Amino acid sequence: MKNRQNWLLIKIGGIAFTSLAIFYLTYSGIKADLIHGYYLLTLILQVMITWEGFLLFLQYLDKKIHWNDALIKRLLYQIIGGTFVVLFVFTVIQFMIYPIDKFILSRHRLHGYWDFDIIICFLLAIIIQLIYVIYYFYIHWANNNIRKEFISRIGNRQKVILEDEILCFYTENKTVFAITENKDKHILDLSLEKIIDEVNSLDFFKANRQYIVRKSCIKEINKEPNNRLSIITECESLIPESIIISRKNTPTFRKWFHHTQK
Repeated sequence: MKNRQNWLLIKIGGIAFTSLAIFYLTYSGIKADLIHGYYLLTLILQVMITWEGFLLFLQYLDKKIHWNDALIKRLLYQIIGGTFVVLFVFTVIQFMIYPIDKFILSRHRLHGYWDFDIIICFLLAIIIQLIYVIYYFYIHWANNNIRKEFISRIGNRQKVILEDEILCFYTENKTVFAITENKDKHILDLSLEKIIDEVNSLDFFKANRQYIVRKSCIKEINKEPNNRLSIITECESLIPESIIISRKNTPTFRKWFHHTQK
């Protein structure tokens, strides 16, 4: 959840920075009037839609080429493809705004677009790519290198449990439990969504809405109907013997398990 909040702040900051940068570099003699206010407002909407197009492209890449599977290939596809997506979406919207400009202002902003504005957009697209890549690797490093601890409630007492001791997390009757290597169950005041954001993504995987399992805890993987998988863990005496990997998560699980087995 914290990572999502950080990414939301970066997204908002990126939209604001990109909009103001393009506005400042594109227009001269900026004044606090309705015309420049209209230009800035439509530019912000243009950048917001362009950013969403960029994020959809990233979601597509996450499914096709994961960072952990092919780093160089992913980096090249993202920088080249992401830059193209940003320029394409931004340009299409620019032409869609053309009739609105003509109707409201009896003028348009396409003059000089191919000579100057497109170059500015290209440079900003590269900057956005670099910001995203730096942020991704920082989060990846922070998640995988900072030693994490969880607080368990035992009556009125609290106990510190290290991430390295935990085999799996699961929820039951709206209560979240952690099972440790000595097969003890501990109650946590965290949701599975919060936990999966905190633990090492190379070691832990969210199998479905109820379970997060550690790679080293998995004893057996079985095929199930409808292209699903099930796993048997070392915690089978405390939780159901077979845990179903949701159909949506199965392709990601295959990639995750294959990578972490290398």
